[in-house]
Amino acid sequence: MKHAKKTKHKLLKLVNTPVKRVGAFALITIIGIGSVVTVMAATEKATIFDNDISYRVALHTTDTEQILAKANITTSDNDLVERDDSNGVVIKIRRAIDTTVEADGTTKTVTAHYGDKVSEVVAQAGVVIDDNDLLSADLNSELLESTNLVVTRQHRVTVHDNGSTKVVDVLEGPVANVLTAADITLGSEDTLSVAETEPVTDGMQITVNRVTYATQIVTEDIPFEMQTKETADLYKEETKVETQGANGTRTAVMECKFVNGQLVDSTEIALLSETAPVTQVTLVGTKEKPVIKTTVSPATPKSSANIETASTQATVSGQTITDSYGNVLSVSRVLTGQCTAYTGGGITSTGVSAAVGRVAVDPRIIPYGTKLYIASPDGSIVYGYAIAADTGGAMMSGEALVDLYYDTYSECVNFGRRTMNIYILA
Repeated sequence: MKHAKKTKHKLLKLVNTPVKRVGAFALITIIGIGSVVTVMAATEKATIFDNDISYRVALHTTDTEQILAKANITTSDNDLVERDDSNGVVIKIRRAIDTTVEADGTTKTVTAHYGDKVSEVVAQAGVVIDDNDLLSADLNSELLESTNLVVTRQHRVTVHDNGSTKVVDVLEGPVANVLTAADITLGSEDTLSVAETEPVTDGMQITVNRVTYATQIVTEDIPFEMQTKETADLYKEETKVETQGANGTRTAVMECKFVNGQLVDSTEIALLSETAPVTQVTLVGTKEKPVIKTTVSPATPKSSANIETASTQATVSGQTITDSYGNVLSVSRVLTGQCTAYTGGGITSTGVSAAVGRVAVDPRIIPYGTKLYIASPDGSIVYGYAIAADTGGAMMSGEALVDLYYDTYSECVNFGRRTMNIYILA
């Protein structure tokens, strides 16, 4: 009996030795004494997985820490110890692994565990990987040891070159890498819309500025100059072109520089022909306009109402005046008196619509249809050309000589009541 126990002890000692990735097994010891055979069940075991090494340990207690202690296994605070009793006692130890993740110019160290998926480690570092990014390890692989995971970004860039457009995917780095990916070669003077040393970004738009040269014959106008000259032959504010200006021309051979087909600079190589411009000379009058003086004999007004100089009527033989445009007008009569203003539209006494230039009069003094030119005696206020087309109570009563029609009420207010010369045109 002692001999049998000694044999069993040796077998248990053998079971406690580590076996790499060995499944659970049972050991049955059959001991026979005399003519009686007794079968003893194997002692119950616990399976321990320590990363990729497995152990089978005799189960003398249900406490996890005591089971690990019996197997001489120690753990750190960051290690994960997981237990599953659904199919026997299975204890899994996943050792902590310090792993670095490099992305976007920064490096983060995270505490991962044996068997974690690489994708989980990258996510733990707060790094998002797009479909076209590159990683130094397979995202779906398991982390088995401490490692450095490097994320290399790949960006989609659009390149515009001489009317064509290319879309390329390039790894992070300087813009110069885009030229290689897009199979673009720059000429000695060609440039890019961004510096070749600038870092590539996703969605970047790059334009290749192609520089070309061409020789052209170019004819250009030479603008003429303007000159003024005073003359006493014209009234003040009157002008007259004495010499009409004309542009000159210049024809030359030019070396032209183009960027993407657009002219940006040109250099003259040879002059072929040139004509000088003609200076335009404009005469400016200095002569004072004459003040028109007329002698009128007073007419008897219809009533004794207030009129500054009274309605006057005179016959002027051979009298002329100059209008505000410099036109000389023949005048048969000149009337001077108070003028007012009105507006509001409607139909005049002669049946035509009220409008600027159609004024109200006393038809006994100024018959309907009479052509008029109306201005203040000093010429500072000019109503201009008019025709007698309407009448009103103020004119018939002698309170006003002429009522001037304006388009707006504000113009009427601005005019108010003024003394005006009414020139009856011959």
